[in-house]
Amino acid sequence: MQKKLLTFIITLCICLFVSTFAFADNDTMDSLNNAGHAIGNVVSDAGNDIREGGQDAANGVRSGVQNAENVLEDAGSSIANGVKNTGNAIVGAFTDNNDDGYTASRTSTTDTGAGMNSTMWIWITMAIAAIVIVALVWYYGMQNDITRNKNND
Repeated sequence: MQKKLLTFIITLCICLFVSTFAFADNDTMDSLNNAGHAIGNVVSDAGNDIREGGQDAANGVRSGVQNAENVLEDAGSSIANGVKNTGNAIVGAFTDNNDDGYTASRTSTTDTGAGMNSTMWIWITMAIAAIVIVALVWYYGMQNDITRNKNND
């Protein structure tokens, strides 16, 4: 078995050293260089295609945004003009309809009852509320005092 293995290795070495084919000859190197250049060209073309596709996508998005901006600007102008026209119509309605000489006059009196105005009535109401609050506090205090005195007895 060892003789067969040794014979195979020696035969393989003789074939490798005796053959006329050299891996680094000019034709093989030219083929490898051409293959390398072809691969480089493919990668470069793919990079260019990706870059151009990205630029086209960016240009498409940019034009879409510009179109949307123009549409929104036009819509905003239309809304602004509509609001302005509505405002002018409302102002005109209030200013132009006074052709018959009608003027509004005050229909309420300054006295609200018993010859006093509303400010006086507010002060009276606040005074009554204060008296009620003081009375409730005094009542609670007295009741608490009475309960305390019963518990001490």
